[in-house]
Amino acid sequence: MLANAEVTGDDFGSQIDASQVRSAGLEAELARIEKRLAGAGLSAQERTALAARADELRSSLRGEQVSRAEGEQRLATTPMTFAYSSAGLFAASDDPLGDAATSSLGSMERMLVVLLTLAGLLLPWLLLAGLLVLAWKGLRRTAPSAAASDSNGPPA
Repeated sequence: MLANAEVTGDDFGSQIDASQVRSAGLEAELARIEKRLAGAGLSAQERTALAARADELRSSLRGEQVSRAEGEQRLATTPMTFAYSSAGLFAASDDPLGDAATSSLGSMERMLVVLLTLAGLLLPWLLLAGLLVLAWKGLRRTAPSAAASDSNGPPA
């Protein structure tokens, strides 16, 4: 199952579209200039100016084509990351072994939670009982030795 998809990079698609629009405008203007150059009745100065402008437009068109080609190349090599994940221990669609293993793992986790909870509840009481037993044994040892020293009594 696809968990996450990420595409990183710049938006070259809109730059390519803008370049195509600019190129269309440049081509239309170049076509108008070439039509005027093909016609008669132009002075030498006007013909030179129109030829220079036509060369400018051709140069701009080549620049747009190069820019568009670079954008298309970058768009084609845009890095994409896909992260896939599974839904269980042996995740596959309709996998009874995977479902059984997942259920077993869940059961073991719940059993461990119950055991740790019981240990957390009972351990302080067991420690208190152990301390009381040790205290009782300690008092029993000191009590008989005190009683034995009293039975001898004072020397006469």
